[in-house]
Amino acid sequence: MWNENTGSLSNLEIDPLPHQIHLVHHILASGHLNWLIADDVGLGKTIETGMLLAALKQRGHLKRVLLVTPAGLTKQWQEELNYKFKMGEFQIYGEDFMINEPRHWKMFDFVIASIDRLKSPENLEQIQQAGKWDIVIFDEAHRLSRRQYGMKLDASQRFQLAAHLRRNTDALILLSATPHQGMQDKFQALLELLHPERKEEITTLALNPEIIGEMVFRNNKADVTDAEGNFLFKGKTTTSLPVHVSEAAKEFDKKLQDYLKKGYAAGAALGFKGNAIGFVMTVYRKLAASSVAAIHQALINR
Repeated sequence: MWNENTGSLSNLEIDPLPHQIHLVHHILASGHLNWLIADDVGLGKTIETGMLLAALKQRGHLKRVLLVTPAGLTKQWQEELNYKFKMGEFQIYGEDFMINEPRHWKMFDFVIASIDRLKSPENLEQIQQAGKWDIVIFDEAHRLSRRQYGMKLDASQRFQLAAHLRRNTDALILLSATPHQGMQDKFQALLELLHPERKEEITTLALNPEIIGEMVFRNNKADVTDAEGNFLFKGKTTTSLPVHVSEAAKEFDKKLQDYLKKGYAAGAALGFKGNAIGFVMTVYRKLAASSVAAIHQALINR
């Protein structure tokens, strides 16, 4: 089905899994390209995005793309698209090229850019004059934050960037394994970015939750299989095991807690200058949660 409708997979340096092929076909068959891809961590959102772009390119629907990512992932995205999907035309803004005048943006058609570089007032003004994009993609989209306090909306610079770019494209793809994070207003804001024309429906999401399926596609680890139908991830059944804690371990824990309390108190007494002490105590708490060996060695070093 993929080869008939989208182009030969043999041309790509990937071995896609069934859920990845299904996701791309679902989006292509939906009649629009405004989706939140919310697969669990580790299920290959980068691969799915590359497959989607390759399919659109094969159909001649991909002339101008903007991919916005966290700063540390720009190079990784560039390499993945090049080696796995033969899309070596992507250039990184700020590394491979710079823009001196807004009109120069129209010279570049396949761009990867850091979200924090683009959100700065100077770059934001320039990117708004870059013209239309066939598709804009945001990786780690949960970083686009807009919270609601009563009747007031508080949008971060990153969210404002996405809102400005939304006006310059008919297709927006958001990638995030954790789009909700227990904050309904923040989640609804992401959906409004995708479908501003459905704002009223999204505002009353609790009354019509079925519309989420028209905007969000999510694969869960517990459900995905290989081509033969074997589950990729095991461990759906969990069992609670009681673990005996020795008196020595209990005594050590009590002494450690006393030490940490004294450390926090010493830091608090110094005010701003004591922040470093508080930080060290926090590190010790993390080490103690890791293993006895880790915190033991840290205390010896101290």
